[in-house]
Amino acid sequence: ISFDRLNGIIECESGVLLADVLEVIVPQGYFLFVTPGTKFITIVGAIASDVHGKNHHAEGCFSANVIEFSLMTEKGEILTCSKTENADRFWATIGGMGLTGIILSAKFKLKNIESSYIRQERIKAENLDEIFKLFDESEPWTYSVAWIDCLQKDKNLGRSIMMRGEHAFRHEL
Repeated sequence: ISFDRLNGIIECESGVLLADVLEVIVPQGYFLFVTPGTKFITIVGAIASDVHGKNHHAEGCFSANVIEFSLMTEKGEILTCSKTENADRFWATIGGMGLTGIILSAKFKLKNIESSYIRQERIKAENLDEIFKLFDESEPWTYSVAWIDCLQKDKNLGRSIMMRGEHAFRHEL
């Protein structure tokens, strides 16, 4: 519907896929604050599920960056919902799995990026103690996730691979 490139704010219809939003915003130097494990979900799905991403510790859930949305209620009334306008309906709809009505459109903030590349590290952890320590040490990183082997026993319980990353700056490419 609109893209404010100066302030990094986009408004789109609720059925637009995150993948489609990324095609528009990444070449303009923006990225979504929060993306789940797939970019093939709709904006309304991101709001209705209040999705999180690999950066939950740094950026929170999708709702942290939603400015407002247009909601059609069960009576056919169309409301603008934000953290200040119809706030009770806003918070009931965020993560509400569609129980409050139909989201028609949404406006949300974007984050500036210098590059579409992610600088990434992979680190092995021998057990749960090591992976928890790595997560603590990785707090400054924007993105972090671990694949944990739950079939190991004894001293190898929780053997893991951590992947952590952050957006690369142009001078690093």
